[in-house]
Amino acid sequence: MATKTVLVIGGTGAQGVPIVQELDQHGYHVRVLTRDPESEHSQRLRNVAPNVQYVTGTPTDVDALRSAFAGVDYAFVNLNSFALGIKNEIYWGIRTFEIAVQSGVKHYIWSSLDNYALETKYDDDLRCGHYYGKGHHPKKSDSGVYDFRLPIDDGIIPYWTQETGLSEEDMEHKIGTSTAPGDPSLLTFRQNFSAWWRIYQNCGTKLELCKRDYKLLDEIYPGRIRSLKQWMEKVGYDGDGTRTFEAGIPWGM
Repeated sequence: MATKTVLVIGGTGAQGVPIVQELDQHGYHVRVLTRDPESEHSQRLRNVAPNVQYVTGTPTDVDALRSAFAGVDYAFVNLNSFALGIKNEIYWGIRTFEIAVQSGVKHYIWSSLDNYALETKYDDDLRCGHYYGKGHHPKKSDSGVYDFRLPIDDGIIPYWTQETGLSEEDMEHKIGTSTAPGDPSLLTFRQNFSAWWRIYQNCGTKLELCKRDYKLLDEIYPGRIRSLKQWMEKVGYDGDGTRTFEAGIPWGM
């Protein structure tokens, strides 16, 4: 049987790297759309998935998308919300799917998050860029940066306190300005992350914003990480607040 080709958009990012690595190890021909095949992130991906094929371009370029989808059997698409902003991610998400269908892709996976807008009556307190919602009110520390002490309350998603290094000016920076400068629909970091934490705060509560079929997840990936404790043990995290982890490395899978 001929080797199947899989296109991964967002393949050099935190989600994409372990997916590309897994596909490469299972004998698929993996193609990744990237702005720069020689970038640091592309080189890191090549180290863990040596057979990956790069197509140069961006997911906001129709010609690049058509080139990337040519001859592809399957696709995994995860757009960068923080680079695109809400309107562009919605538009290019639809356009990417249209081009995939036109190109004859047999199976298409869109990396999504919970769609809770209707059941929460489109509450602006839960509106944000990459979810269409994030939530938290950061407090300014003595060092002049914002310390994200997450008010998760009874939410079921585990988090711990970590200083972000964002200044007051950073907090008012709008997400997506690299693609759409001056777009009035863009959210600031403060608005975006505030709504995100509110979403997690309402996971496991009566709103049940984040629903997961854990039985199905266990069937798909029996070795998956099931708790914050397991993740900490796997990556060797000992609570040292000075340690950092590179998102481009598949330490989270």
